[in-house]
Amino acid sequence: FQEAEGRLKEVATILKARPEGASRRLTQLLKEKSDLEALLVELRKGGGGGGEEVVAQETLENPMGPVEYRGMKLKVRGADDARDWGDGYREGGSGRVAVVAAELPGEKFTLFVFVSDDLIGRGIKADILIREVADIVGGRGGGRPHMAQAGVGDPSRLHEALQTGTEILKRLLHAES
Repeated sequence: FQEAEGRLKEVATILKARPEGASRRLTQLLKEKSDLEALLVELRKGGGGGGEEVVAQETLENPMGPVEYRGMKLKVRGADDARDWGDGYREGGSGRVAVVAAELPGEKFTLFVFVSDDLIGRGIKADILIREVADIVGGRGGGRPHMAQAGVGDPSRLHEALQTGTEILKRLLHAES
């Protein structure tokens, strides 16, 4: 029994878990591995293009400076991947807004809106934008001024929502000037 207990502690250490949680942690890691393998298969089927599809992209001229809008689909293994992408996009420059339809394994979608910090002070906020974009796909959501997310009720309307995001942004920019 001591030998078996020693092996269990060793396995738990490798899994970075307590012995009583080792099986739960192993199950979690196997699920993550399966999700990653499924995502890899999907990416390979799609030509390995990184899982990104830009649906709408436009630079809007504004008296306060140009604002870049990007509406896109992004294949991810989880919401954290989409948030990481959004953080990188927001921090990549000023005047940036992205509406992202994140495709999770199993063809499930979540909408995200990301807004660069300089636009927040000008009244362009992700939590406002997400409500209108999500309404198009029958979803609801909310969040913070720099990042918000929403569910998707009707994935068939995602293209429309991503394209309409630029019109919503134009209206918000017009209201702030």
